[in-house]
Amino acid sequence: MISPFYFPVTASTFNFACVIFGAATIFALLCWYFMPPEQWLRQEQIEQAMRCAEGHPDAVEASTVLQRAG
Repeated sequence: MISPFYFPVTASTFNFACVIFGAATIFALLCWYFMPPEQWLRQEQIEQAMRCAEGHPDAVEASTVLQRAG
């Protein structure tokens, strides 16, 4: 259902969902391209998640410390 239901299209009958979805997609792609990975995903967060997933006993204690510090 990409085409409008009523013609001629006016501001009140236009479906703005495609415009909003396009703007959000372009914004996400620009952020992904220009933002360095270290800024949005730190290495210690990855290592901590891996230790928690593997079930290390010290990982639970360290995760609470990281959550309070972050």
